[in-house]
Amino acid sequence: MKSIYIEDSYIRSFDTTVADVKGDGVILEETAFYPQSGGQPSDLGSLFRDEDEFCVLRVEPSGPIHIMDRTGLAPGDRVSGRIDWDRRYKFMRSHTACHILSSVIFDKTGARITGNQIDIARSRVDFSLEAFDKSKIAEYVDQANQLISEDHAVRISLLPRAEAMAIPDLVRLAM
Repeated sequence: MKSIYIEDSYIRSFDTTVADVKGDGVILEETAFYPQSGGQPSDLGSLFRDEDEFCVLRVEPSGPIHIMDRTGLAPGDRVSGRIDWDRRYKFMRSHTACHILSSVIFDKTGARITGNQIDIARSRVDFSLEAFDKSKIAEYVDQANQLISEDHAVRISLLPRAEAMAIPDLVRLAM
């Protein structure tokens, strides 16, 4: 299974074939749907087989398997996938903002991320802070917002896990 979203996070639609059906879910030969992972909900959207629309309710990481609103797709069916782009883009922006905030907090305190949850209405990032100081957190948020307002270019790099883990301060997760 090919994960198109890794190569192109801006993709909005794609064509593929249903590889397998498991209950109310399907596994596609390739997908642009991001599965629920790392504290971020999955993409939503639709699969179209000719004129028939099947709504993607969630995407679970094992497979990944696309949980559908109804049955009817079969292995070998050609489908067109369409991502709920507005939702995807909000998550992308929130994800980037969380990275910026975590970078500011790490630079100022050395605190690492212990958990996170990104959602539409609000997101949270947990840190291994020695002490919680609400005024300092407000300063860090202001600094992150200042960086965001400067409209820096965002670059995406994919590294093998072992290589990423070998780079000091690249992975800022508490282990």
